[in-house]
Amino acid sequence: MSLDPRTQGQGSGLDDIRLSYDALFEKSEAELHMRRKIAGIDVQFPLMFGALTGGIQAAATFNTALRSLAAQHGLAMCLGSMRAALKNPALVPTYGTGHVNALFANIGISEIVHQTYTVTEIAQCCEKLGASGLMIHLNGLQEWVQEEGDHHVCCPLSVLERFVTAFPLPILIKEVGL
Repeated sequence: MSLDPRTQGQGSGLDDIRLSYDALFEKSEAELHMRRKIAGIDVQFPLMFGALTGGIQAAATFNTALRSLAAQHGLAMCLGSMRAALKNPALVPTYGTGHVNALFANIGISEIVHQTYTVTEIAQCCEKLGASGLMIHLNGLQEWVQEEGDHHVCCPLSVLERFVTAFPLPILIKEVGL
């Protein structure tokens, strides 16, 4: 969140969402189910905890609790950026423990474009993290505005296509704003 009024957003966009309500709901509890597939993986309810944290010791307890919650309720979960675990495999435990059916590791497009890690290295890290898929975040603007960010990130679609084709797990792509 920016403290500078010139760069503050004009709301969250949630004001534009309208959820319809029907007081004459015509379904019984037995007829209701929210089971869905996310990237071909079964979930009990179409909700995902998104890209939170990892790579620091303080995150291990938090991530383990979130994994437990996701598993208990059949939800999906996306881990924080796996970059720290790729650089230092000893940090894998900081992403938590426990099985989640739809658990996605998370990596920035910059690592894909610059081929910082091979497809095999990323897949092996996903396995160590217990991930059943990979989330690639498109965060070009975020990289450009961060002092330590990758100011040379440019993603030809062909690079992303080659990676997705070669990668052995389901992939989701998400855009990351500021």
